[in-house]
Amino acid sequence: MPQNTQPFALGTINGQQTVVRFDATHTTSDAGVVLLSRIDARLKLCERLAGAIADQRNPLLVTHLLVTLLRQRIFQIAMGWEDCDDGDLLRSDPALKLACDRQPASNEPLASQPTLSRLENAVTDADLARLSDVLLDQYLERQPRRRRLIVIDADVTDAETHGHQELSAFNTYYGHTCLTPLLVFDGTTGDLLSVAMRPGNASTGDGLVEQLGRIVPRLRQRWPGARILVRLDSGFDWPSIFDFCETNGLEYLIAMKNNKVLERMAATSMRDARYLADQSGEQRQVFGYGTYQSRSWSHVRRVVWKAEAGPYATDQRYVITNLLGVPSQLYRRYSQRGQSENWIKGFKRALKGNRMSCHKASANQFRLLLHAAAYALMLALQENLTETEAACWQFDTLRIRLLKVGGWIHQAGRRTILHLAASHPHQDLWACLIRRLQPA
Repeated sequence: MPQNTQPFALGTINGQQTVVRFDATHTTSDAGVVLLSRIDARLKLCERLAGAIADQRNPLLVTHLLVTLLRQRIFQIAMGWEDCDDGDLLRSDPALKLACDRQPASNEPLASQPTLSRLENAVTDADLARLSDVLLDQYLERQPRRRRLIVIDADVTDAETHGHQELSAFNTYYGHTCLTPLLVFDGTTGDLLSVAMRPGNASTGDGLVEQLGRIVPRLRQRWPGARILVRLDSGFDWPSIFDFCETNGLEYLIAMKNNKVLERMAATSMRDARYLADQSGEQRQVFGYGTYQSRSWSHVRRVVWKAEAGPYATDQRYVITNLLGVPSQLYRRYSQRGQSENWIKGFKRALKGNRMSCHKASANQFRLLLHAAAYALMLALQENLTETEAACWQFDTLRIRLLKVGGWIHQAGRRTILHLAASHPHQDLWACLIRRLQPA
């Protein structure tokens, strides 16, 4: 950590000459990381992730345990320090050391950037498979014992690349060279069930059947009688995905790209929507349904549509489904998948889940899983704030208001005291979290 104890003259403020000095020892700007450590202690997430990695290091030469390395890296990501290089800046931070089960006042720093980078490049494909299973396991264990319906929302996002990373390719949709991770969410809770790295030029539906094949049996094992509904955007309208859902007894609502056949089917609804819009001068929607079969499909499937017209624009949308019901209700159930955009935003923007800087594809997949673990911790933090003003805060808001808190750590004998500002505006939320995170 850079040290600079020289005074800086800030000028006259309120008639006083003001000087800045970086000389307050045992202080931190990230005191809230201890809350994440309590959540991790309850979930045992880092401990279980460490158990999924086959440690090939010589035990006689090990300075940092795997679980400590994972805690350091995942906590840093959650706190907004997403790069391995940040390890060099924070390895002596007393709050981060405390969160990683190190003595905050000791002279033993946490791992440096080279150590963290070696970890990223040491994982094997078998390790990655076990790590993915651990993340799925912790989701299953946190959920209620009884659920009647599980909703699966999947989507693709981009992770822009700036070097010669494996699988990197130009993507015409995103307009740059990138990787295209596939993210699978629980559409009710926002939990991240699966993250899979894919080439930058992969088609939208690539790899989804494999991920569903891994996830669905676990869901069925946990909730044998529950219905499973899959909601997907129009890029996933693949025959193989429809066939998988039907073969495995899954309900689905999958958007379909527009074509002339579907336009003709919905023509009457569009005329009605235009007529209603002309009469009212406002946007109007008309819903309908029919049967449709693409040339690549083995049989006819049901389609519902929305025809929307207004003073300035018209819009037609189509959803393929195996559900029966009122078309407007089915379409609105599909539209609820828009919430996954907010979860992706939390993963990418707040947790920088698109920071894929490693050369090896396996190392970037490992990074993706580390960011998924940080997502799980932040989501658990959010869940422990139910019935408070912070229950609807996004991850970056939670971090700024609750985690990025200045503090002084004082060790007295066998007791460690974390002193926070008496003027901190969210002391009530800290008290609530501490109470709820007490060991059972």
